[in-house]
Amino acid sequence: KYDPALVNAVWIIGCAYSHVPLDVQVHIACYTFLVICIDDFAVPHEAIDGFMEKFYSGSPQLHPLLDRLVENLLGMKAYFPAFPAKLIIKSTVDSLNMIAFEQEAGTIRPVALSYVTMKRFYNGAGDAYFCFIFDKFNFPDVSSYVQAMP
Repeated sequence: KYDPALVNAVWIIGCAYSHVPLDVQVHIACYTFLVICIDDFAVPHEAIDGFMEKFYSGSPQLHPLLDRLVENLLGMKAYFPAFPAKLIIKSTVDSLNMIAFEQEAGTIRPVALSYVTMKRFYNGAGDAYFCFIFDKFNFPDVSSYVQAMP
């Protein structure tokens, strides 16, 4: 059931993050595996919908994959400076909120192009994957790359 997510996570790490230390690669691969599983609806809608509230309150999640994701997110500070680690968390929460909302949003009207753009921005956790490029061991000075973000 989870094999395709694992294969894709390892492939993404090999293609995009082979320059970071191995322990950082493993952490990013675990994150990617979890996000793929969650995005592919291996987690019930109710659990994803409640993620943000439970995350911020420190309560247990409604699905074990979400509990593992919380552990992974809280471990980001071991591999990334404070600002990128927080941005990874924010990006992930935004993405999960959009995943939960997608099931309620219904059909997109052809004239709603700005909605499509917004949806794409939040869906992919793009800020997280940008931050993964710059681990704290090789890039300790956030000011050396943060302006490349936008």
